[in-house]
Amino acid sequence: MPPKIIQPMMTLIGLMILVLLFAPSAHAAGKTTVGGRVVTDAGPFNGAKVHAYATYGDISGGGKAIASADCDKRGSYSFRLPKGEYYFVARGHLKGKEFFAFHGNNPIKVDTGENTWIALLATEVKQPVYTEGESALTGIVTYKGKPLTEGEVTLYKPDTKFKGPGVQMESLADDGTFRLNVPVGNYVVIARKRDGAKGNRPLKNGELFCYYPVNPVEVRKSKTTQIEVPCYPKDDRNAFVDTAQIKPGSFKTIDNLATGVTNGIRGRVTGQDGKPAEGLLVLAFRAFKPNFLTHYLSQGADYWTETGADGSYLIPVDISGDYYIVARETLGGIPQTGELYGLFNGNSRHAVTYEKSKVLDNVNLTVTMMADKQVFNVLPTPANERVSSPSGNDHGDTNAQIEGRSVAHKSQEQKKSGSEGQWLNSLTTEGNIQYLEAESRKEWLKPEEIVEQLFIKPGETIADLGSGTGSFSTLLARKTGKKGLVYAVDIEPEMVEYLEKRASKEGLDNIRSILGKPNDPLLPPASADLVLMFNIYPAIDNRVQYLARAKEILKKNGRLALISYTMAETPDGRPPMHRRISRDVAVQEAVKAGLKLYAEYFFLPYHYFLIFEKR
Repeated sequence: MPPKIIQPMMTLIGLMILVLLFAPSAHAAGKTTVGGRVVTDAGPFNGAKVHAYATYGDISGGGKAIASADCDKRGSYSFRLPKGEYYFVARGHLKGKEFFAFHGNNPIKVDTGENTWIALLATEVKQPVYTEGESALTGIVTYKGKPLTEGEVTLYKPDTKFKGPGVQMESLADDGTFRLNVPVGNYVVIARKRDGAKGNRPLKNGELFCYYPVNPVEVRKSKTTQIEVPCYPKDDRNAFVDTAQIKPGSFKTIDNLATGVTNGIRGRVTGQDGKPAEGLLVLAFRAFKPNFLTHYLSQGADYWTETGADGSYLIPVDISGDYYIVARETLGGIPQTGELYGLFNGNSRHAVTYEKSKVLDNVNLTVTMMADKQVFNVLPTPANERVSSPSGNDHGDTNAQIEGRSVAHKSQEQKKSGSEGQWLNSLTTEGNIQYLEAESRKEWLKPEEIVEQLFIKPGETIADLGSGTGSFSTLLARKTGKKGLVYAVDIEPEMVEYLEKRASKEGLDNIRSILGKPNDPLLPPASADLVLMFNIYPAIDNRVQYLARAKEILKKNGRLALISYTMAETPDGRPPMHRRISRDVAVQEAVKAGLKLYAEYFFLPYHYFLIFEKR
């Protein structure tokens, strides 16, 4: 064969091999061809193997997976998968180093009839380093080996969705480092960097997704864990590595498939002025319970999309059932001050019923800018419908009048309801104690879990402000030990007397019961390592002044834990919504008092949990 035609012939053979590699096989009926390529920031990942797992736990637990053949020199792979939902990862070695890829859209739905292209961007695997010290998770977040200068790191439990704020979220330091004081256990570590984002929202193409390759990472007792979390740009291979495109035209990317969706829940989002609301997230939550509660917003939506220029949206739902539909600007947590937010309000349940493979149209929403002291449980209710629970929904509203419920009417309700404290005062001492100590109440208050998150060291001094019957004081006393001290402060003489007797009966000699004043806990300056304020914040008259006084009680490097009700309706219906202070307002007032937000936890269903330190 003449030399001048060898190169064209080899190119033709290579193209034929590529077509055969990605061509659907006739005998694999009922399956979908999934193809793609794996790359590192140095180029195609020759020899990598792609795995499709049915569950997240199978990835690290050695569960069964469907694996592709080794990637070729172009980093390309192909295999056939039954219809289902999979976690796609890639593994392999290059030049003696281990690399790993986890797709940021996991889990990904694979359906029959559409050849699907899934690209995976692999980063180097670096094992965690354990050193002697307090139980903590520390590390650095990097992109192509360089520290990120901004972004946030989030911890999730392995058995939850990796969306929203997780169990703890913290901003990165200027040098890309972070430190998270967490209880012993296993955590999934994910960091993100959004470009000019307002709050927490899904990543856009090109923004950085950072997944620790050795997830879930173990935090051990009396060990400080150090890790490096590498990043890659979402759906932007060209920004990650400069290499030629090889995707055949017969394959569709995940974005292509999402664009082609025609079935689901459809509607339009507008503001109170009737103008379209562009670029908002529209979320669909499965309605397994009769009423929508705000804490659902921290659990991650089952489906979501964004509104277009005309405010229209189509959520690609593929499972029949009832759904709550929410429009907002961010993901995770209750709506914050200044955020546009709206809940579908077409019926008393605020839910829609969707039938698979159909289109549910005209699910329209109106969004409102959230105010400082938002009342979440007031909802417009059609006159001909009866709400299953008179206060079982929570939603923002800033209108003075809502479906005939005037401000004057709400004022009458306030006079009737009173605060939780006023209600407790109306009970006998015995009735008060029975309410506070009810086991059913502790199930959702989670006092033991709260104390675990306070990271109390033996010998510390703790001030429990508003100690009541001592539910927390006794736990704190056991945690700090005999060399420690707990100041249990309450303004009710009956509670102080009750706790003194309880401490004596339980042999807790390190509790000091103190009768404080409504505006002063009567503790000396720099006397406590930790101040706990649980469920007392709305009852304080001058909150900024009280927080400033609490700050004085803290020693150097001391911390203040503020835990108070969100606007989610509690199982016992207490306290009424107008007697609650939003998380946003609490943070603003703490800053005014000279405190700095250090950490925030999201595991409580009806409370926000904030940790502050001195500025």
